[in-house]
Amino acid sequence: MQIDAIRGNLYSNKATVYSDSRLRTNNSQIKQANLNSRIAIAFKGGNENHLFHQVSEMEIFGQKSGGVATVGNDLFFFPLSHKDIKDFDRVIENLPLYNQEVIYRKEFDSDGKLIGIKEDGVKLRRIPFGLPENHPFKKYEGEVYTTALQIDHSKDITSLLAKPDNYNKIFILDLVGEKNMDWGLEKEVPTGMYILRKDDRMKAFLRSKGWDEEQLQKIDITLTYVDSTASMPKPYADGSYSTATGTDKLKRDMSAKWRGAAYAKEAKATAECLPFLKEKFDFDPKYITCHDGQAMPLIQFMAVKNAEGIPYYQDKVITAVGHNLNDGYLGNLYPKDVVIALAKPGEIEKIVTSDEYKQALIEGKEEEFLKTLVPKELFDKRGQFNAVMFPIVYGEKGYLPMFSTVSHNYYESIIENEIITPAVQQRLKELSNQGVLKGILNVLMNPLATPFNDKALPEYH
Repeated sequence: MQIDAIRGNLYSNKATVYSDSRLRTNNSQIKQANLNSRIAIAFKGGNENHLFHQVSEMEIFGQKSGGVATVGNDLFFFPLSHKDIKDFDRVIENLPLYNQEVIYRKEFDSDGKLIGIKEDGVKLRRIPFGLPENHPFKKYEGEVYTTALQIDHSKDITSLLAKPDNYNKIFILDLVGEKNMDWGLEKEVPTGMYILRKDDRMKAFLRSKGWDEEQLQKIDITLTYVDSTASMPKPYADGSYSTATGTDKLKRDMSAKWRGAAYAKEAKATAECLPFLKEKFDFDPKYITCHDGQAMPLIQFMAVKNAEGIPYYQDKVITAVGHNLNDGYLGNLYPKDVVIALAKPGEIEKIVTSDEYKQALIEGKEEEFLKTLVPKELFDKRGQFNAVMFPIVYGEKGYLPMFSTVSHNYYESIIENEIITPAVQQRLKELSNQGVLKGILNVLMNPLATPFNDKALPEYH
């Protein structure tokens, strides 16, 4: 069995294509290209004035673990209108819903002696009922919320809100949509997408963070709920931030029992829930940008939906931003994680019941066997998998038209010096030659924007 979710012309033969690798704005330049050549897809729909950013942390929520939070905050202050750039009606930033209520159960031995306490699921945090009448969160009883505050069973929301400084650290969420998802060997796993409620309290808080009235009207923050990231008290609390954090054993444990990588699971749920935004808010982005490795599995799941011919997903232009592409940061997805992310329904069941897999387990060669099921193009130069391979492979295939970095100097360092990121440097250099890799945080997808033309660049407030 071969997991073949990534194939040569799987995407390019489902759309009209441009004759070169750059996005064009002049329809007269569109013509049919050789499907075997390097192409960029001419997407037929989606709202050009709607943007969607997939991130993994936000400063607004008190999450300051890495550069993604800084860039995510900066994105709020790109102008929504500019004389050289189209007006944007709506912008959404989406991130995982962290720090929800973990459920624990006690484990006993055969003699009834307590041997440990084990995590046994997670549920959404809700403002408790029965708050005092004068409590500032009385009107929110029963509502879903998120926070970066540390909460455990000995420190509930009532005591936290007794401190005035914590009043604006509780964020009320409204449901966008729910959908059960199959993942690995798990079936009908509950997932959902929520949106930050911008009531008067929250608007006042956002104004204190520098938001103006146009931003309050046009920018929203959504959060995807899956159990794997909801059980983290804060971003990357499972050790997945980089190879420098989290032990090798911890990461392997995450992959055990076909659970798979937490952020890949969250990305799949995001792909499943995106259509709810169109149904509920008429938000239909043409451009979706994935920021850094935690977000990049979204490229895979959007591409598969596109290849299946589902109209909603064929309307999208997917791009990626690499914040840090050094080998030590790239991390390593274990073969089991990659198989889970690529497998079609029913494929994993066939794998685990196959004689070949059973024999590999007996011989202690599970990883070696699973590697044979994955397209070789997903290996980096180290012979490992990492999330950056998704934009690289789909950039090579023509599905992803732009893979950018956070600065032009960093881009030049990557393509000129193999020492910077040896695991993927050669393939990034080739993407640069094809016009896919760029040295600019071009989140607005303006083809006029280059490091040498600041007229097309947004101005910060």
